Amino acid sequence: MAYGGPIDAQLTVLQETVELLRSTLDEAARSVEGPELKNVRRAFINRHARNILDLALDVLLLAKGGSLGSIYLLSRPALESLFKLAAAVTDERFAAEKLVAEVEEEQAKLKKWRGAAGADWVPTLDAMITGLEEYGIELRQRYGVTSQQKWRIFEVAKLGQLEAEYVREYFIGSKHVHAMLSALTAREDCLYVSQALYGLTSSVTHATALLNLFVRVSPTVFERLTELLRRAKAAQLASETSTPPKF
Repeated sequence: MAYGGPIDAQLTVLQETVELLRSTLDEAARSVEGPELKNVRRAFINRHARNILDLALDVLLLAKGGSLGSIYLLSRPALESLFKLAAAVTDERFAAEKLVAEVEEEQAKLKKWRGAAGADWVPTLDAMITGLEEYGIELRQRYGVTSQQKWRIFEVAKLGQLEAEYVREYFIGSKHVHAMLSALTAREDCLYVSQALYGLTSSVTHATALLNLFVRVSPTVFERLTELLRRAKAAQLASETSTPPKF
């Protein structure tokens, strides 16, 4: 890693949590066979866990290059995947309902685009809108979805019992994703990096625990995750009381 000291300790713990999530995903994949291969809930959970893994790996790669100023642009989408993963583990109906809601949301946004588009775009947009409408109807029939729930992100976090993470980490990350002036000002000294690293490590550990709860890969994973999260918090506190590195 590129920094040394407490930040390096945080990155080491993140690397260990990433490897544990990777191995849990690999074990989960090996345990799937037959009809389970096409189970929408399992696929939904696995893909969001994989997304969290990929984003964390991207952060580790940035760290090796000495550039963590944009960490929230990666860690906030990882947190959003965590909310969806947690909701899907909590409620067996959620994955199919969320899939339908996303298709219908995309269709609604294309309709708004059509309203402001030039004439050259209209045939293409009409074809896309029709295709999404047909796909949404097919999904509702295939999975027996009758709910009209839109599943906004706070509702998803609440279902997954991660309201505190939404209020704290998602709010802060959103300031960076949406380029709010307070976030742009904070980038000048990057004092938020240690907190962002801890938040991402927490997302990875939560994702691993939830995935293991869903597929029951190993009963010893939870103890390891508890220890990793304890080390992550200790490293974060050490980072915040030391002289911050220049990113």
